[in-house]
Amino acid sequence: MSNFKQPVGLKVLFFAELWERFGFYTIQALLVLYLTKVFLFSDTQAYGLFSAFSALIYTTPVIGGYIADRFLGFRKAILLGSILYIIGYLLLGLPNNPYFYLALACLIWGNGFFKSCVSSFLGTFYEKNDIRRDSGFTIFYMGINIGSFLAPLICTYIAIRFGWNYGFGAAGIGMIIGLINCLYGFNKYFPEKGLPPNSSIIFKTIAGKINYQHVFWLIIIGLIALTTYLLHFETFINYALIAFSCFVVLYILLVSFTYKGEQRKKLWALIILFLFSIVFWSLYMQTFLSITLFIDRNVDRHFFNWIIPTAMFQSINPFFIIILSPLFAKLWLYLGKNKIDFSSSSKFAIGILFIGLGFICLSLNIKFMSVLGLVGGTWIVWLFFLQTCGELSLSPVGLSAVTALSPPNLSGMLMGAWFLALAGSYAVAGKIADLTAIPTNLNTSVNSAAIYYKNFVYFGWFAIFSAIILFALTPFLKKMMKST
Repeated sequence: MSNFKQPVGLKVLFFAELWERFGFYTIQALLVLYLTKVFLFSDTQAYGLFSAFSALIYTTPVIGGYIADRFLGFRKAILLGSILYIIGYLLLGLPNNPYFYLALACLIWGNGFFKSCVSSFLGTFYEKNDIRRDSGFTIFYMGINIGSFLAPLICTYIAIRFGWNYGFGAAGIGMIIGLINCLYGFNKYFPEKGLPPNSSIIFKTIAGKINYQHVFWLIIIGLIALTTYLLHFETFINYALIAFSCFVVLYILLVSFTYKGEQRKKLWALIILFLFSIVFWSLYMQTFLSITLFIDRNVDRHFFNWIIPTAMFQSINPFFIIILSPLFAKLWLYLGKNKIDFSSSSKFAIGILFIGLGFICLSLNIKFMSVLGLVGGTWIVWLFFLQTCGELSLSPVGLSAVTALSPPNLSGMLMGAWFLALAGSYAVAGKIADLTAIPTNLNTSVNSAAIYYKNFVYFGWFAIFSAIILFALTPFLKKMMKST
């Protein structure tokens, strides 16, 4: 292809995802701290609710993607998700949070309709073997991280200055801006793309008797009500989601046998990538769990006369992504243009290796901590730098691989399955984080540092060992994926 200019859809969806992630990472940065400091949850209770909420956040895209594929189309699904997000953030912004669990449920289903569809919609702007694809998705990923960079800085400042609820409410304002961007961009630049399939019946009335639109909205309200109730049983949710994840993987495997030859092998390769992505994400998600409380308890956060708020450290990772994303985008484009065979599985293995090195680096620093049990903030910067290199090697490439390896009629559902792998990762991440939970009678900086050191070493070596296995499997996966 002689024209390397990115499609116009990238610009619109870039900003849609930026504002969606602004709100999402406000919750990710503040929720565990909010639960432990305001609701006075123990480490284990906070990890449990956070992992259950986050696991559901990444489970619902399977359902949202399926509904978009069969009925809504990507446009309506993205708009519906945006509206549910806004409702959830504004409910969290109410004084004393009387609708706390309802707000979380709205966010869960907002993500369900928005998240899988925005990435799948972007994939429709590229041909299957378009060498711009990995580069475009990496630029798209930079948009994600501009939002996630701004959120911990702006919303943490607002939460500290005016109150937690105002910080959550600010996320809703950002999402309103994102919704306006979608409404304008969709109608101006590509009004004929992402429409409901011809077979859709949701917005039709049959013989004046059944208004499927009313039925659809009743189902959405029922799902939100059910989710609000289930969030009170976080342990059940985590185990149920692990079982559901296994069911979806089995379903994809069974579906693969309905295809022949090359497409079947591509689906098998996708399943293997899903499984290894769980290893990466379950360790990466410690950023919002054990690493957040480690920073709060064991990192010297003094900067001259200012104590840096714990949640603001969450901006380091997206800052590095903003800086490094253009470099990685150029790297993948350079490799593609020069026909250098560097497969998706190799990039996945490198990503897992980086996450392991990050934990090893941090644990070595803990070993040489001060007598007060504190470590320097500089080492957290190095941890996030290595995590960022790993994330850029795996996450945008994973999104791209799903759109490239999926059959057209399953792209939305399989993108949802990619996010289901993230849901399974959160369920696992909560259990992993429990290993670092600090008992109340040992809640001193020195004692907590010893517990964090032991487990961070385990996390690091497990990731490195997993990366070695994936490197060994790469020749076989390359044959299965063929030209992708």
